[in-house]
Amino acid sequence: MAEEKSIFSALSRVASTENAHPAISQPPSPRRVSSDSSSDSAATHDISDPEKAVKDQPAPTVERVATKDVNLVDWSGPDDPEKPLNWTKKKKWTNMMIIGALTLLTPFGSSMFAPGVPDMMAEFHSTNVDLASFVVSIYVLG
Repeated sequence: MAEEKSIFSALSRVASTENAHPAISQPPSPRRVSSDSSSDSAATHDISDPEKAVKDQPAPTVERVATKDVNLVDWSGPDDPEKPLNWTKKKKWTNMMIIGALTLLTPFGSSMFAPGVPDMMAEFHSTNVDLASFVVSIYVLG
């Protein structure tokens, strides 16, 4: 406890010294900056109120340069027939059904294989439970 008091007293002495940093020892005073962007050259803004300063200033403009990335892979244009957004409804539905069927059949395959694992383990004379789980897991992974 005495050590904590000595640390706090040392910190308070450092903060109260004459050589302390002015930004730490004193709060900053509001400054006024003249605005050269407005029509009235004598107009000033109070920096202590950032909302007023932002409202009075015009929005900055950014000039964009159109550059084509050489590594960008894109469609030939908005009307490219290979772009999926331009496919016919029949082609979109066909692709959706194929992907949906494959997504559904993968878990079915592992579920059909799982009941046969005990027979397979007996055929190979193994009682290792981890190996039985591994067989089903590796089927799903790959």
